[in-house]
Amino acid sequence: MKMICNFCFENKNLKEYIEENGDKAEDGYICSQCKLENDDLKNDMYILSKSNLAQKLQVIIQNLYEHDNDLGMLHFAEKNICENGEDPNQYTQLKCLQSICFELFEEEEIIPKLLSENINYTYIKDGGDDLFSDIHSEIWKEKCWWDNEEFGLSLWQTFCENVKHKARYFNHKDFSVTAFLEKSKKLLDMLELSKAFTMYRARKINSLEEGIAINSNPACELGKVPIKFAQNNRFSPIGISYGYFALEEITAIREIRAKKDDKVAIGSFNISNALKLVDFRLKSMNSKVNIFNDDLDISLYCQQQFIKEFIKDISKPIKDSDQQLGYIPTQIMAEYIWHLGYDGFLFDSSQSKCGVNVVIFEAKYNFLDYEIKILKDN
Repeated sequence: MKMICNFCFENKNLKEYIEENGDKAEDGYICSQCKLENDDLKNDMYILSKSNLAQKLQVIIQNLYEHDNDLGMLHFAEKNICENGEDPNQYTQLKCLQSICFELFEEEEIIPKLLSENINYTYIKDGGDDLFSDIHSEIWKEKCWWDNEEFGLSLWQTFCENVKHKARYFNHKDFSVTAFLEKSKKLLDMLELSKAFTMYRARKINSLEEGIAINSNPACELGKVPIKFAQNNRFSPIGISYGYFALEEITAIREIRAKKDDKVAIGSFNISNALKLVDFRLKSMNSKVNIFNDDLDISLYCQQQFIKEFIKDISKPIKDSDQQLGYIPTQIMAEYIWHLGYDGFLFDSSQSKCGVNVVIFEAKYNFLDYEIKILKDN
């Protein structure tokens, strides 16, 4: 029997599933997959048959995704929507097994191969569907789609299309901004964080005047922008000022795209644990929604996907000419979070590996100190 061990994966849920459902490896056991020896790991190795793990992963995928054999979306798009050789996947947004495995398990190599090599051929011989041998074709659709009236779009994409082109300030009979966002409230409540910490904000010094202004009043100059200078941003529209910070000094520097030899001022601030934040860090979200649980609330998974796309969207570059429209969905999302009584939120930085960004709606922070430096490297 072919086995696999908990050290073959980085994914926390995968490791825990093997530890809870597998057997403890004997001393000297060498895993045929990752080649690690149990003695080297102080007897922390657990092993599980590849077929048993594959069966569990197949159940998870079928719980969250539906195969296009049952939907017929690709055929429908080809027949009724696409013209002049257009790609039907542009409309259906089906996913391949490899991308699903990366999304669900953070693995795009071992898991697809594991699934395709451990197919129940007896089931197929008796008339069952062969769903897992094709790794690369885009033939799966997330079940969260069924809450959505727009053909082929995800929930976040549907929200974006509606607030850009249909209704954004009031609820209409065809689209309710409030009702749509209320779908994610349960997960937002689960992601609440109240913790005291230090955070940083960096600013390039482009002139002698800017340097003098910062030295004269660093608490103001390095805090959130005064209302009269508030421009259109990812989360705040023109005329509304939020504080944009980072948990690490290097992240604050990278977020302003500072380069070698740039002169920058870096302010440090702290907040108390009295503030109520939403923790959008990927690690935090994944800990709240465990897809390995047999009693998983799929609506929570769909809420998580909605939030993940929101976070993914804010890391995308947007041309200056597109900002007025492109920032609308993320600005509405931020204001909705503020409306719920939160003081801000945290999310993973796209500019700094392992870095964390912080958005604070009001000036509920304390200035600590600042320094001015010339960057020696990027």
